[in-house]
Amino acid sequence: MRPGVLETIKIGDKASSVQRPASSVQRPASSVQRPASSVQRQLTLPSERQIVLAGRTQQALARLHFDLAPLFAADPRIDYRYAIVPGSDHALPAKRFILKYDLPEVDWEDVTKSNTDLVITASPRGFIFDRGIPTVVIPHGAGHNRLLPDTSGVAGLCREHLVSDSGAKPSFIALPGAVAYRQLRQECPEALDRADITGDVCWERFHISEDRRQHYRRALGVSDTQKLIVLASTWGRDSLVGRDHSAIPKLHEWLSDPETVVAFVPHPNIDSGNPPSTDHRYASHVRNGLIMVPPEEGWRSLIVAADYIVGDHGSVTVYAAALGRPVAIGEFGFSEMPAEGALARLGRELPRLQWSERPSVERLTSQCERVDASVIGDIFDLSRDSPAQLIVERCYELLELSPTQASYPIAFPEPGFRIDYRPTSSWQVHYSSDGADVHPLCSLGSRDSPDFIVTSTQTLDYRIKGIAEVVTSLERPVEDVAHAWEENARILDESQVHGMAVTAFGVDRYAVTFKSGYRGILRVKGNPIRALADLFYYRTLGSTVDGLDFEPMPYKPGVLRTDILLQCRYPVFDVVGPGRVAAFPNGECGFQTPQLKILIA
Repeated sequence: MRPGVLETIKIGDKASSVQRPASSVQRPASSVQRPASSVQRQLTLPSERQIVLAGRTQQALARLHFDLAPLFAADPRIDYRYAIVPGSDHALPAKRFILKYDLPEVDWEDVTKSNTDLVITASPRGFIFDRGIPTVVIPHGAGHNRLLPDTSGVAGLCREHLVSDSGAKPSFIALPGAVAYRQLRQECPEALDRADITGDVCWERFHISEDRRQHYRRALGVSDTQKLIVLASTWGRDSLVGRDHSAIPKLHEWLSDPETVVAFVPHPNIDSGNPPSTDHRYASHVRNGLIMVPPEEGWRSLIVAADYIVGDHGSVTVYAAALGRPVAIGEFGFSEMPAEGALARLGRELPRLQWSERPSVERLTSQCERVDASVIGDIFDLSRDSPAQLIVERCYELLELSPTQASYPIAFPEPGFRIDYRPTSSWQVHYSSDGADVHPLCSLGSRDSPDFIVTSTQTLDYRIKGIAEVVTSLERPVEDVAHAWEENARILDESQVHGMAVTAFGVDRYAVTFKSGYRGILRVKGNPIRALADLFYYRTLGSTVDGLDFEPMPYKPGVLRTDILLQCRYPVFDVVGPGRVAAFPNGECGFQTPQLKILIA
């Protein structure tokens, strides 16, 4: 048993210090063959049992579809359909989910005891149990934490959600950890005999997906030398987005740089009644490097891939903390949860993002902290070997079937991108005595008077491209340097504004042409944007910014010849200082910055 689990609850034949009455709803496994209906007799692959996976919201249906349904898919005796449980203000995203994945759907009003053998729901409500159908309840988030205004307690564990007006209860309640058991004992003790701590299937999948972290990072285009910061927001006014509608655009521009990738995970309910959708609200940022994955499944592999998390009181933050990722909170809705609950305790433990100062990557990464396992331990029972197996066994008992094979979950698939995602193509560059400050430029309206702009030939914003001082063609390296010079000439001919053109060729090599005709070759390991910014600045603008300790080099016609190599190393050793003339150990002369070394003929 890991630290943090305060009570040991009996599961199967495990020892326990908490005594509970044996469940009266367990049915012995059976091989009884039920007579097939006329419809079943007409099917090519008739089934023996029918399961309905029922949820009120997109996230509830997603948990059932991705975590539970695959556990039964290999059994030809079982067929399953999906139903939207009525009564939610967020039913429209649930309907879109069913349509997007082309799932077999049955109207909830048509779910009856005569055509359904088992209901599995992640959205328990009392009226579900009145139909007399055996029902299994699982959570759809990281435990049970949210207080709702129309209930007497926590969503999913309060009496209104677990007992109908006639007194009907679910057949089995799968609890993720000891904290849920204690909450259930407090709020709905009459349902205790139907509950067991099984652990959390979603957490189980997180655990087995950890060794695929590098696969996920490669799929996202994040290199080994880059940091991935994930912003996560639940829904409601006390969420990260609810606190400040411009929080995500600001954090993307402030935190993203050539060495840092930023992603955003919005809760699906944010889109309910809040047009435009998040897809449209953040479109200019998604087109310029902000990673947003499909909300149904991709967010989990994104969290595995992450280096740091900025979140709130939503499930993404809880799972990230449980994985041991460093976390900071931008907002936390303490009013939406029990004051002494595990989630509130987590919120008090996590460091809060300081909005009084503009966040930077360095400041954020120093603020983020890993939480002690004891804070998380009783939200999820981390000692369970296979929550999925425990839940499936109970389902088969209620179906009066014997499992034909072991059921187990699989790792998360690689995350995909929202349809309009593109890597960062436009950057705004600010110089000071501390060097280059390079961040995405997502629209001209967000331009904060940069010293110059670096953009790509692939940018979709023609206005940014029209005024950019540096234009690059890096996405598809050309065959050789001769073709690179031709591409640079074409770029510079497009506009009198462009002062430098850069084209990639070969491996880690970049042909650089200035408007004046000077040209050279830059060799960079990793993302070249910061080195290109240094090169353009020190070549053309170095004497125009106050406060920079820099004396311009005496450039003369012909100095930068095609055979001169402009080299960049990360890190550069023997750094003399920004813009200082230096003699290098091999006898070459030139100047270097912390990112750039330029050799002078």
